[in-house]
Amino acid sequence: MGQKKCAIQQSSEPPHPGAEGELRIAPTRLPPGAEKLFGRKANLKQIDHAWMDSSIHVLVIAAWGGAGKTSLIVEWMARQAVAGWPNFERVFDWSFYNQGTSDRGGNFSDLFITNALEFFGGEEGKRLAGSNMNLRDKGVKLAEFVLRSRSLLVLDGLEPLQHLSGSDKGKLKDPAISALLTGLAQSNPGLCVVTSRLLVADLAHFQSTTVQLLELKALSVPAGVQLLKRLGVSGEKKEFRTLVKDVGGHALTIDLLGRYLARAHGGAIRQRNKVRINKADQEIRGGHAFRVMQAYEKWLSEEAEHGGRQLCVLYLLGLFDRPADSGCLEALRREKIPGLTEPLMGLEDDDWNLTLTALEECGLVLLPTRQGKTSATEFGSTQWVDAHPLIREYFGYDPRHVVLRTIACSGIFKGGRICRSPWRMWNSFIERLLTAAVRVFTPRLSNWYYVLEFTGGRPITVFLITVR
Repeated sequence: MGQKKCAIQQSSEPPHPGAEGELRIAPTRLPPGAEKLFGRKANLKQIDHAWMDSSIHVLVIAAWGGAGKTSLIVEWMARQAVAGWPNFERVFDWSFYNQGTSDRGGNFSDLFITNALEFFGGEEGKRLAGSNMNLRDKGVKLAEFVLRSRSLLVLDGLEPLQHLSGSDKGKLKDPAISALLTGLAQSNPGLCVVTSRLLVADLAHFQSTTVQLLELKALSVPAGVQLLKRLGVSGEKKEFRTLVKDVGGHALTIDLLGRYLARAHGGAIRQRNKVRINKADQEIRGGHAFRVMQAYEKWLSEEAEHGGRQLCVLYLLGLFDRPADSGCLEALRREKIPGLTEPLMGLEDDDWNLTLTALEECGLVLLPTRQGKTSATEFGSTQWVDAHPLIREYFGYDPRHVVLRTIACSGIFKGGRICRSPWRMWNSFIERLLTAAVRVFTPRLSNWYYVLEFTGGRPITVFLITVR
């Protein structure tokens, strides 16, 4: 991602108590944005205006997946960091995509609420975070802490916490986040920025008063052409314009397609017919981007050993609804799962890192960025490999295997023996549970595997992989 993301990180410090008015910045949790933004100058000015206008308390940036919402806010924050965060007292951001995108039965905002209470509320916040106070009241208290200073609070990728359809479409499922946003809409000396694919129904009453909506449009034709050329695509002017129009100016599609043409076809735009772009795809969420991923899938499958490894990594990332913990990936790639992990068997760490780097250059995976360098092994205290949610979604539907993301039983065995000895007891329990489930629901399956993903000493995700 380069220097912009690094600028935010270098300005970030672990939270610590400080005097009122003293600048405090929490380590950023946002994924890397685009290396360079095109065609978003007016949008950046809109965010500037929202920050400076005291009557605007919440800014909602809404657009389809892949339009560039996260890249926009990362770019804006990087510019503030370079300028020394003028007129900021507190800066805290959070990506809900990094928590996962599925509802596993537990409270989705727990981790965010805990971290935010401790950051904004100090010792009192820490006490409340560990208390039995109900979720809505915790959200109310967090809002009170936030408005004590001129704070920037960024909530990126809020849609996993929203109802996606029906009469409640856009309404928050989480009472803590609903209370927080409602409280900040009522009073906020700083600014809360929310990004989502959906409008936030809970804030409808504040629309056009204290809540401002920024609907991120598709890239203009000139901006799309600039992006393609930066990625190394060459051709006639008319061909560039036609291509951008054909994909509806969708930022992620243009980025992936430009990288694909550069790597697979020497940048020749005339080879765009290798990707079957249909007009009907524009009506499907991520449709054009999926066509490019399909072309990548075909190209990598024909690239012998190296392509097979890269494709295998993408299929593994498709198992996750969040950044893939390196420990989980390590467990998966060391286990021989027929039709899935054979290309990674016996792979040395150097070759593994080269595989990830190649995928990053294609724009297909995101790796942690520290000190201006990209690393597949360390980001703060967490090791991870990630991909854009649309990319994870596409490769999660590989027909060679079925993935059942089962519950994490979070909260079911609180205080029990299982929680005190998680690895041994949970492995035994989950194995018995899944064995019984497989026998009942899929009796013909003989080859199946499971992986446990742990956070804070308890499993949060169970992956059941069945090989046909």
